[in-house]
Amino acid sequence: MHYQERILVWLSISVLVLFIQPISALELVRGPYLQSTTSSKTILCFRTSEVSTVKVEFTDGFTIRTISSTARDHTVNLTNLKTDKRYKYKILSDGKLLAGKYSFRTAPPQNGFGTLRGAVIGDSGKAGQAQNQVIAQMQKWKPDILIHVGDIVYPNGADEDYDLKFFQPLAKLLRSIPFFPCIGNHDAQSLEVYLKNYVLPERSGTERYYTYRYGPVQFIVIDSNLNYLPGSEQYQWLEKVLKARKRKSEWRVAYMHHPAFSSGKHGDTIDIQKYLVPLFKRRVNLVLSGHDHIYDRSMVGEGAGRKVPYIVSGGGGTDLFEVVPKPNSSVALSAHHFVAFKAFKGTILKRLRVKAISSQGQILDSLVAGK
Repeated sequence: MHYQERILVWLSISVLVLFIQPISALELVRGPYLQSTTSSKTILCFRTSEVSTVKVEFTDGFTIRTISSTARDHTVNLTNLKTDKRYKYKILSDGKLLAGKYSFRTAPPQNGFGTLRGAVIGDSGKAGQAQNQVIAQMQKWKPDILIHVGDIVYPNGADEDYDLKFFQPLAKLLRSIPFFPCIGNHDAQSLEVYLKNYVLPERSGTERYYTYRYGPVQFIVIDSNLNYLPGSEQYQWLEKVLKARKRKSEWRVAYMHHPAFSSGKHGDTIDIQKYLVPLFKRRVNLVLSGHDHIYDRSMVGEGAGRKVPYIVSGGGGTDLFEVVPKPNSSVALSAHHFVAFKAFKGTILKRLRVKAISSQGQILDSLVAGK
């Protein structure tokens, strides 16, 4: 065989080998997870292994609807949904099932009535046994929404750490209930990643701080890494939100990463005490935070009047801090945990029950917040 003929044979074999190589199947490498759910819409987010066109099929049991999305990081808006209604959904690629069948429920009506079960976790993003145990207890609580008070992913909120330390451990919850975070100091080190990964309400003009209503609760989310002193944009926004007329039957819950009062290593945040606590007085029923890797509850108020619970929930899975109880502290524990709450408003009764549940399922603390 001549040299030229051998070259042609070699090229032909190479081309044939290329054609018979198996094509890698499209995979879902992140999510799905729910964002900014309301009584009439939700946003479904997920990442595929490459840029692709997929379809999201969803149904209320009667009508089947389909939406296409072309991207690698997919953000799919499901709109015109029925209030307080369960929907089933799945993600399809070329007619084949990529993920599902999963389900979610839209928010209750925003009339201040009904029941809402929530789970609060903070300072969780390290991965490992402690975090997994806390998540297992949250799943038993069967919350309607999931709140994170910051430091979602250690050490610096890098995108490559999100899957192992957040999306994978919390996958069962995130694909079924909406997630509403605030920014921790470690998350703020990769702010662009944080803002890319989440699609949050923008009623303030930014996703860094925002407010939303879910059933009988108005939630107010503050970025304590950003300027919140009087005169700042965030302070002016917060003052406006808090001074707006509250719906008579509604609870108000504020949360941020840095605590006003804490018995942990970082301790009190004096500027929050000085500038934000006076705003919260008589306008908020519960204040949540993280940062210190402990559980701590302080009851703050003057005289015999109604006191506001300030809870530090920083035991979501990372290494714990020692506790040195402060004078305001009612309960201070170094324990992995999450905070469970149940807000209820009927025609006669109204309750906001809160409890801290350990990674082993023990009730560490419980209270009924005042109206």
